[in-house]
Amino acid sequence: MTSSTLESSVDAGSFLFGFSFYNKTTSPFHPSLFPFAKPPSVTKADLTGKTGIVLGANTGLGFEATKHFARMNPGWLILACRSQSKGLAALEQVKADTGFKNAELWITDLSDFASAKSFADKFEQDGGRLDVLVENAGLAPTAYEASKTA
Repeated sequence: MTSSTLESSVDAGSFLFGFSFYNKTTSPFHPSLFPFAKPPSVTKADLTGKTGIVLGANTGLGFEATKHFARMNPGWLILACRSQSKGLAALEQVKADTGFKNAELWITDLSDFASAKSFADKFEQDGGRLDVLVENAGLAPTAYEASKTA
């Protein structure tokens, strides 16, 4: 097969991957990289009576993790967010999507030591036992900035 024949037989969305053709419009992942037929199932458990905290719960993976845990019926689920308005919107959406009512929004800014300490102190007074913790909060600052200290 000449290169001109090969190029004419492959559409613009395909390319050679190893020794096989891979078409990115019909398959998001090459089968040799992901040999399982279907993705592994998502773990579900009964979290009745358990307490969970999800940091960065208002968007992305944190938001999806929050909904996942809410569907497992924990005794108490805390959405830890920096923004009151974004956190309240996420809390209402979790309640609407899952029907779970034992979720609360707690505001904390982990770049501020006093805020993080206040969050931990409040949990120690109000919560006590922690069963699930998702540490999903993060920042991508464009310039160095020292965090606030106590």
